Amino acid sequence: MKTLTHKYALVMRQPLQWGDMDASGRCGPATLLRLFETARLAYFETLIAPRLSSEVHSGFIRGRGVGRILRSASLEMAEGEEGRECGVRYPDSLWLGARTVSLSGDRFDQEYCAVSERDQRIVAFGRATIVTFDHVKNAKARVPAEVVQAMLAVEKMPVTQLH
Repeated sequence: MKTLTHKYALVMRQPLQWGDMDASGRCGPATLLRLFETARLAYFETLIAPRLSSEVHSGFIRGRGVGRILRSASLEMAEGEEGRECGVRYPDSLWLGARTVSLSGDRFDQEYCAVSERDQRIVAFGRATIVTFDHVKNAKARVPAEVVQAMLAVEKMPVTQLH
């Protein structure tokens, strides 16, 4: 599993529930987007939040100041052996990976992957753009400097690699 998720700062195991399956008995795109949201929140709660002051934490993690808003999200299903979209079936667990891949001014981009524990293969990739917003001033805002530094530390990248 580690070889499939080694590029991701956050890796977490998420057991699938019967209710995660769509009408065809597979873990469909809507469920995968929701699971990538779970990984995104875990990234902030477990990796970024501990590195922030209480003031920045309250704003950025809890949305009581300069916080984050999902601007867009996309999903790409990995291709199956027969050239069709593959689907994970219950029972299984997914290993979810999340990482920040770019950072600029008032936004940053993240990438995600989902790996089937049973099949030992990547089943989907995701991407999201997150923008920052000042909820007090009701205006666009820059990513707080503390958050930038926390992301750079988590991703172990010099500033020049995160654009």
